[in-house]
Amino acid sequence: MRKNGNRYSDELKNAAVTEYLTTDITIEACQVKYGFSGRGTLRNWIRKYGIEKDAKNVSYIPKAMTDSKDKSVNESMLEARIKELETALEMEKLRTEALDTMINIAEEKLKISIRKKPGAKQ
Repeated sequence: MRKNGNRYSDELKNAAVTEYLTTDITIEACQVKYGFSGRGTLRNWIRKYGIEKDAKNVSYIPKAMTDSKDKSVNESMLEARIKELETALEMEKLRTEALDTMINIAEEKLKISIRKKPGAKQ
């Protein structure tokens, strides 16, 4: 489960932090079991993800510690931008339809041609 040098996989971090927070295991036992070194490593992971061991039964693990399939901040921003553009497109379609209807009514009532005729010279 160990990666390049002192880098550890998210799965290892998640497993170690979850076990430490939900059981009576000590930091030293966690180090031996998961194969990481340094007394502060586990504490840094806990601090990084904003979790405190105030109770033995911790039911909340932040999204940053869950599957690596979670969306990054950039992906979330892009999805929000896509949603914003889709809304703008829908509004523009409605505007175009309203203008088209208004032109049709004006041509009918006033008996004048507003639209350009096909094949007309410019």
